Amino acid sequence: MGLFTRHDDYVSPFDTDDTPDYVSPDVEAARISQQVDAEQDQREHIARIRKQQDAKVSRSEPTQSTHNVQMPTHQPTQPVRQPKRRPIQQSKQQPRPNTTTQNTWHGRTTAPNTQNNTGKRSGFAVAALIVAIIAVVNFESISSMLFAIVAVVLAIIAIPRTGAHPRKSGRGMAIIALVLAILLVITQTAAIIAQRAYLEETITEHAGAYTENESFTVSDHSGRVYDYNDQAYDITIDHAAYGLTEDYDGNPQLLISLTVTNASDEERPLSRVDVDALQNGIALDRSYGFESNQGTQQLGFADADDFTTIDAGQTQTVTVAFTTQDGSSPFLVYICGDNEATLSAFEFEDGQSAGPLTQIDADDMDTPPQAGEADREGMTTLVDYGGQPRISLRFESVRQGPQDYNGNETVILTLTWINETDRPHMLSDFGVLDLMQNGHELDTSYPSEASQDYDWNSTHRLAMPGVLMRATIFYTPATNAGGTFDASFDAYDSSGIVENTFSIE
Repeated sequence: MGLFTRHDDYVSPFDTDDTPDYVSPDVEAARISQQVDAEQDQREHIARIRKQQDAKVSRSEPTQSTHNVQMPTHQPTQPVRQPKRRPIQQSKQQPRPNTTTQNTWHGRTTAPNTQNNTGKRSGFAVAALIVAIIAVVNFESISSMLFAIVAVVLAIIAIPRTGAHPRKSGRGMAIIALVLAILLVITQTAAIIAQRAYLEETITEHAGAYTENESFTVSDHSGRVYDYNDQAYDITIDHAAYGLTEDYDGNPQLLISLTVTNASDEERPLSRVDVDALQNGIALDRSYGFESNQGTQQLGFADADDFTTIDAGQTQTVTVAFTTQDGSSPFLVYICGDNEATLSAFEFEDGQSAGPLTQIDADDMDTPPQAGEADREGMTTLVDYGGQPRISLRFESVRQGPQDYNGNETVILTLTWINETDRPHMLSDFGVLDLMQNGHELDTSYPSEASQDYDWNSTHRLAMPGVLMRATIFYTPATNAGGTFDASFDAYDSSGIVENTFSIE
């Protein structure tokens, strides 16, 4: 045992095992304490060196090469204390250090910390690019210009914040957004300017087209008119007669004789142009069932009507028949082409009941009855793009009508209107008439029996300027004849519209 161990060559009979010699606890505690302190000092020294290297890398300064520090292979008996050293500053002429440094911890090589060199992406740059893309997608929309302007503003804010040494990335994204947005603004501006120029040109053309004294030509008794296919007819209004024949209902007919030459390059009927007769300022209904007799033949009325085909370059005498309002008022023959008209007037002799009528100039015919101030009360006057009045209109009522041919209920829309131009026009020349029931657009209809209130041709009946006209149109209701009805008239030649709402219980 250790207590009996001798330090000479004597071997005690009690040393019969290999038990270590006795060690004093105080000595062992001191030794262990020294070892722990040495290890702690070593760790602190290594930590200081690593901290100095990290600080140098973060400041982008050259690092002083250091020797690898190896862990001691034996434990010192005394604490090892290293003096604190100030970091060595390199001169400005020294080259930039390598991107990697030798780590002093167990000799391992590590890359420097580059986290501070890569910033987050700029939110303004991202927003600018997104808004610019939205502007491109909505290029044909009005909002595209607004999106493009917003993208320009965002990109301008983002570019300075993402400079050569940015705190945030996204400079390239911001530049792309800026270029794209500027191109969009330029393109949209050019498109708006071109569209505005086109609209101004169109408005100017419309204003000139509806200054009718300048663009519309009129010929007395004889002239050339063109149909909507630009095919020409040379027409002469020869003569007229009243009461020589009757229609299918036994009413006396007004007969008009025309000499027509087909000046086009193909065979065509005269029905391609509009032939009308107006009495008291209102167009008469066409009369059918004309049959030639001795009296008409003596006056030169031909059997051919305006539906007879005329060969190219050939001349044909044509008879057109109408049903008159009365047998005493003068009337106007009005043959209208695409942008010109040939006209002539006829009047009755005093006390005349039948026979040929006297032909006069249209300017010598008495002016038809004109609408007064009371007639115009409550009307809305619509003007063309040149500021010239076109039509005055007032909706009167919507009421329940008789059944149509299919046994369905009907409603009747009634309105009054005045032609404010300087030549004959029909209601359909001025705009579109609509009737809606509870938000549903209604279709026109026809009554199953004659109605005193119904004029089947009221929207297509010519009226001379200043004459008060009344139109009645039948419609088939969506469900039943009750509910709310919205009537509207949308003008062709202006932005004006006339509206009114009616109810049927």
